[in-house]
Amino acid sequence: MKTKSTGRNTITPHNRSNSSTLVFLITTKSMNRILTLLSFALTILAIGPIQAQTSEQEIIDNFFEKYSDDPIEALDYLYGTTKWVDADGDGVKQLKSQLRQYQELVGAYHGEEFLYAGRIGESFSTFVYFVKYERQPIRFTFEFYKPSDKWILFSFKFDDNFDDDFEELLKFEYMPSKG
Repeated sequence: MKTKSTGRNTITPHNRSNSSTLVFLITTKSMNRILTLLSFALTILAIGPIQAQTSEQEIIDNFFEKYSDDPIEALDYLYGTTKWVDADGDGVKQLKSQLRQYQELVGAYHGEEFLYAGRIGESFSTFVYFVKYERQPIRFTFEFYKPSDKWILFSFKFDDNFDDDFEELLKFEYMPSKG
C-alpha cells in the first residue's frame, strides 16, 4: 500500500475521501485567518489617519500636562506644532522670560480652568483658560489654525488683565434694557 505524506497528515488510499475534506478544512481555516488579518489591517489603516490628526484640545491637554512639570518645555512643545514660528527666536525667548517673571510673582501653580472656546468656520479656533496660581490666576489664550488636515498654533498669549474684561462684560450684562 502506497502512502503519501503531506506534512502532519498522512493520506492513504483508505482515507482519500476524508483527505479532500481535510484539505478543504485546512484551506478554509487558512482563508479565514487571512481574511481576518486582512480586515484587521484595513481597519487599522482606515482608523490610523483619524487618530493621527491632533485636535486643538489634544494639543492643549498635552501642553498643560507638560506645563505642570516644566512650563518652558510646555511652551517649546506648543510652538513645535508649527513650522512658522522659530521656537528659539527672540519673541519666544521673551515670552518664556515673561512667563518666568509671572511665576515668581504669583506663587505655586494649582492647575488650570477652562473658560471659553470659540470657532470661526472650520479652520480657526480660540481657547481661553485660567491658569491658577497661589496668588491669582493668569489668563492663557490659545488660537489655532487648520490650513488643511492638521491643527497648528496660530497665537499664544497670557496676561492678568482679565478683570478689566470681566468688569466690562458685567456692565453690559447688568445694564437695564430699554423697552
